[in-house]
Amino acid sequence: MKTRLTLACIAAAMISVVASAAVPNIFVAGQPASASQVNQNFQYLDQRTNGAIGTLVTTGISASSDTSTSVAAATCSSNSIVLSANCDCSNAGGTRNLGILFACNVAGNSGVVGCFVDTSFNPNLPLPRGDVTVVCLSGLQVDGTPLFVSHAAKAKQATNELETKLNELRQMELDHAAAIKTGQ
Repeated sequence: MKTRLTLACIAAAMISVVASAAVPNIFVAGQPASASQVNQNFQYLDQRTNGAIGTLVTTGISASSDTSTSVAAATCSSNSIVLSANCDCSNAGGTRNLGILFACNVAGNSGVVGCFVDTSFNPNLPLPRGDVTVVCLSGLQVDGTPLFVSHAAKAKQATNELETKLNELRQMELDHAAAIKTGQ
């Protein structure tokens, strides 16, 4: 009984949603629905959704910190979303200090990395290099419109989130470097 009620609720919800989508059969309260009519509606929906996504593309975007910082960000293009971020700290073949990864986050439409200098800090070498790679997902519907639309307000929010995170990581980096230099 509980299963039938659940299926009836799901079917009713689907029927009300698809009624506005010009489905072959529209039902009204109290009218019995034949299996063939319901199946026609499901076939119609299946045909409409199978062609909704035209293409999906994943792209890797990488960034490295410059010598003045060990914080960096890699940003996906507009109309795409971040799937993942991968981070690393490097001494760039011995040309920079050793680093310890302290942050690898997604912020807004970007991935950010932050590295602390190792306790073997050498003041004659630049800070460790922070490397970040984000995997971005974008795509088009069959009609050519983007799957992920970046609205101005959302883009502004993502930018603010990224700036806040970068500033937070830079401050943590500075605090840690000061502690290393003073031997705390």
